[in-house]
Amino acid sequence: MNVIFSILLALILGGVTIVGYFLKDLPILVRELKLEESRKNNEKEIQREIFFRQLKGSELADTLDQWSKIIMEVEELSENLKDPKKISDLQKKVLLYGSDRSVKILSETMRNFYNPSENSFIPMYYICSLICSLKFDFTGYKIFPVDIIKIKIKDYDSPENTEKFMEAQEIVEERLKELNLV
Repeated sequence: MNVIFSILLALILGGVTIVGYFLKDLPILVRELKLEESRKNNEKEIQREIFFRQLKGSELADTLDQWSKIIMEVEELSENLKDPKKISDLQKKVLLYGSDRSVKILSETMRNFYNPSENSFIPMYYICSLICSLKFDFTGYKIFPVDIIKIKIKDYDSPENTEKFMEAQEIVEERLKELNLV
């Protein structure tokens, strides 16, 4: 009986020792697996980025150029936005070549056009936000919508315009924040 008990204790002790030996390395193994998964995801992201830069870089540049023209030719803004074919082509290009962030900003931009507000600078601020996102997609450089507006609008600093621009900026940035885009 004592011999069987001793053998059983030895087997249990041996099993616990073996399990303990493997368990002590478990956190290291889990950490290495997470690191390897992270590397794999980063490599996929880099490959995707290279693919779009090489294959569709000129298309993204053209998309950025066309949206920028809408703002730079602000006098014709409403005319440009009333042409369904032109808007449809611009939307398609953002959908095809823009990042997920740019597509979401485009979605909010278009939603805003379908539900216009009294502040006419809100659509302009949305378009500038989209341009900033496309610029980041294409070049990796971050610019701000207000800088684009200041480039184009001569009377930005007038009291009535400053108030409207600030209101537009607040409304758009709050909405983009809600969507985790800022």
